[in-house]
Amino acid sequence: MAGRRAHVVFFAGLPKSDPVMGFDANLLHYKELAVLGAYGCTPHQYRVTLDMLARRRETIERIVTHRFPLDRISEGFETIRAGTGLKVVIEP
Repeated sequence: MAGRRAHVVFFAGLPKSDPVMGFDANLLHYKELAVLGAYGCTPHQYRVTLDMLARRRETIERIVTHRFPLDRISEGFETIRAGTGLKVVIEP
């Protein structure tokens, strides 16, 4: 999805039992991508992110695979542990 010469920021936790992930190295090479790891954010970065989420809500909503009401929070956490959802939202 990244454009040519884009910077891709990888901000995610992987299971300690399986931290290796595969990717198409040709995309990295031919598109001249820069892949950066990130851990933690500053308050400014959170504000920028919230602004982006508000402006691109329809695009962002596509990655939310599951929504659970608060009274089904345990089901939401089970979905996360099972790895069957991309992004899980618990709605109060």
